[in-house]
Amino acid sequence: MRYSVNKDCHILKHLFMIPLQKQVQLDYLKAGANVIITSSYQIFAEESEALLWKSVEIALEARELFYDEFSNGSDIHNDRKKPTILVPASVGSYGACLFLQMTPEKLKEFHRRRIEVLAESSADLIAFETILNKMEAQAYAKLLGEDKINYPAWFSFNSKDGVNVVSGDSLIECASIADSCKKVIAAVPLRDSSRG
Repeated sequence: MRYSVNKDCHILKHLFMIPLQKQVQLDYLKAGANVIITSSYQIFAEESEALLWKSVEIALEARELFYDEFSNGSDIHNDRKKPTILVPASVGSYGACLFLQMTPEKLKEFHRRRIEVLAESSADLIAFETILNKMEAQAYAKLLGEDKINYPAWFSFNSKDGVNVVSGDSLIECASIADSCKKVIAAVPLRDSSRG
């Protein structure tokens, strides 16, 4: 069997971080968060479908621990009503440096299995994060339009200036792609302050 140092170290990193991930998510909930995103952003189905499932399981366990504490009357909640907590399964973008070689169809196929695995999980929705260009938004929207993937989603676009996404594509055009997809429930621009 062949091993890839980068790939295997990446998988091991996720396995060793499991207890910390759950604690961080639980800490966010205790601080008042009502959304905890899975740690699946950089996990690809080719690496480990089990890690994709585990990332959702960890977040769901953190939510259940929080609900248990909430139900047992922990004093951190100050008589609040039990909150609704969403667990989106995180999907990261393909990567800006590789887009020159990609087509919408290739991007769709690149993401397909990971999205299928996450759509079969118990996450509440899929979070397509830091989308860098219009082509990837189109690929995600096409995947979500398929009958096999019947799941709500949100899109977040990485913007360099609040007007364009990082690739230079119009943020409004990218948001219109999200808006045209019935399964997308929200589209959010994220300003990348490291880009000027």
